[in-house]
Amino acid sequence: MFSRMRYIDLHVHSRSSDGSDTPAALAALAAESGLAAVALTDHDTVGGVPEFLEAARAFPQLEAIAGVEISTAFSSRELHIVGLFVDHANPQLGEFLGEMRRNREIRNEAIRIKLNSLGYPLTWDHLERSAFAFPIMRISSLLSAASKICLLLLYGSHPVMSVPPQRANITRRTLPSDG
Repeated sequence: MFSRMRYIDLHVHSRSSDGSDTPAALAALAAESGLAAVALTDHDTVGGVPEFLEAARAFPQLEAIAGVEISTAFSSRELHIVGLFVDHANPQLGEFLGEMRRNREIRNEAIRIKLNSLGYPLTWDHLERSAFAFPIMRISSLLSAASKICLLLLYGSHPVMSVPPQRANITRRTLPSDG
């Protein structure tokens, strides 16, 4: 009477942002793990989505979903918004995400310079290879949470809130790593 329950993962990151696997490898891992659906939701980029969707075509049992994750602040707290079913080819979305990345790079450089002035001689090469880089890279931008949700809706997405890992009270299931 009951069929076997299948799981989904609607919040996966690739090497296009802070993940460890390529978008194509994530599609394969999701299929091998028996997931019914998986969404690629890299931070502030949809650059890996075409590779992800193309690779997922080899697995007809897997629903591959184009997504993106953006960070903002709400009531002085970090808030992550995941946009699902995004139109990754939308040039306006690409411009918006590009501006978010440029603003983050400017802020991150200011933070790195400040840390250097306080006696922490950090280079970008060091930060990109360390676990310390993740919190520095995640400072919210100037747009409000409401503005970002409206923009995601405008670009055809279905936004949902994502809890930052440090605030989550649940164990997150992740796909197996390839190394």
